[in-house]
Amino acid sequence: MFRCLLYILMTCQLGVMAQDTLIYIDGKTKIGTVHFTDGADELMFFKSNEDQSKDSPKTINVDDVFAVKYASGQTKVFYKFDEQNANLLRYNEMDKYVLGERYAWKHFHGRTSFVFGTAMGIAGPLILDFYGLATIPVAFFLVNAFPVKEPKFMNDANVKLDFLQDEYFKEGYKEIAKRKRQRNALWGGIVGAGSVFLYTYLIR
Repeated sequence: MFRCLLYILMTCQLGVMAQDTLIYIDGKTKIGTVHFTDGADELMFFKSNEDQSKDSPKTINVDDVFAVKYASGQTKVFYKFDEQNANLLRYNEMDKYVLGERYAWKHFHGRTSFVFGTAMGIAGPLILDFYGLATIPVAFFLVNAFPVKEPKFMNDANVKLDFLQDEYFKEGYKEIAKRKRQRNALWGGIVGAGSVFLYTYLIR
């Protein structure tokens, strides 16, 4: 009797914890509850909070969604090969591309880009005063003049070692790595320039 009751409680808990995984075209993922009606152009996404409450639903165009992995174990793929909409990769190619994007979101950090942006943000105002702020957008664009290194194998349940040699996986990885580089360079530039003006006009 006790074992039966324990099993029921565990099953109920797993049912509450189980959630859908929404995977965007750019590799970003969201955890929550997805409601979709076949044939619709949009889906409804409810983000679940830690206390199991739900925020207001967010409407998402299906063109921005690669796939949804439901808590039931089923997967619905929204991506379709369509040359008119610039969806030029076949499903198996796009699957690896998005997997590479997800890998970069999770494992690529680009700390050097932040340091580079900070250095540019500091140097610009020191040399050119107010006009030195122009070095921030310069750092944003210049940071990707350097090639992105090949992805390294990390302990990731979704990625096998041979995936790192797949061209589509690497392309997806590098695309997100470049975006994260630019974001880090931008924030680094803002921090660097801000620290100079803070020191110059408020502290000194």
